[in-house]
Amino acid sequence: MGAEGECFAGIDVGSSTTKVAVFDGCALLASSVADTPADGSEKSAPMLDALLAENQIAPDRLRALCATGYGRARVKAAHGVVSEITAGARGACFLAAGRPPRSVIDVGGEDTKVIRLAPDLLVEDFAMNDRCAAGAGRFLEVAAARFGLSVGELAALASSSPGEISVSSACAVFATSESAALLAEGVSPAGVAAGLHRSAARRIAALAHKLAIEGPVLFIGGGALNECLVKMLGEELRLEVRPAPCAQVASSLGAAIVAMDRYRARGPSA
Repeated sequence: MGAEGECFAGIDVGSSTTKVAVFDGCALLASSVADTPADGSEKSAPMLDALLAENQIAPDRLRALCATGYGRARVKAAHGVVSEITAGARGACFLAAGRPPRSVIDVGGEDTKVIRLAPDLLVEDFAMNDRCAAGAGRFLEVAAARFGLSVGELAALASSSPGEISVSSACAVFATSESAALLAEGVSPAGVAAGLHRSAARRIAALAHKLAIEGPVLFIGGGALNECLVKMLGEELRLEVRPAPCAQVASSLGAAIVAMDRYRARGPSA
C-alpha cells in the first residue's frame, strides 16, 4: 500500500464503456466497467463513488484523479487528462507482471490502437484506426447481433468450428449482410463465425504490420476478452500475443498511475 494509505483513480471514458480504476501505488485496488451513456451524460463520478464505497476505501485517501479516453474532457472532477496511448501503455506494462511486452494492442469498441514500446517501456511509436469499426469491437458486436448472440457466444461458436468460411467484406455492415447470405445458403454458422473473427484479426494485424512490431505482444481492451480473437491475432502476427489480466481496465489503471506520478512529482507542498 502507498504512503499513508494514499490512492489514485483513473477514469477511461470510451465510446462503448466507461472504466474506473483505483490504484494504491502497488496494486489495483478496485475497478468497474459500465456502458457509456448514449446521450453523452457523465456517469464516472457516481461510478467512482460507488466503487470506493463497495470496496470500503475512504474517499479521503484519494489524492488525485486522471481521465483518459475520447470523453476525458467531460470528467469534471479530474485533476488532469492523459492520452489513450500513454494510459494504455502504462497500464499494460504494470499488468505485464514481470514479463514486459515490446508491443501493446488495444481493441476497443470503435477503434484499435497498436503501440510499439522502446526497451525502457516508453512509447516509441503508435498507429490508430478510428475511422472504421472493422477490426474493432463494434465489428464483432454487429456480427453477433445478426446471429442473435452475444460477442462471447459468437467467439465460442467460432472456436468450435473445425474450419473457417471466408468473409471478404471488411465493413461491419457489409460483412453482416454477407454472413446472412452465407447462412441462408446453409453454410455452417460456426464456420462463418470463425471467418468473421479471422477477418477482424487480419484487419488488426494489418495495422500492426505498419509499425513492424515485435513480440511479445500484450493485448488490452475489451477485445482481449475474446479468446478466439486473441488466438487468431497471434496466428496472423506470428508473434506471442497474450491477453493482459484485467485487460478491459488497463487504460483506466494507466491513467491512475499517471495521476500518482504527477501528484508525487509536485511534492507535498504543491
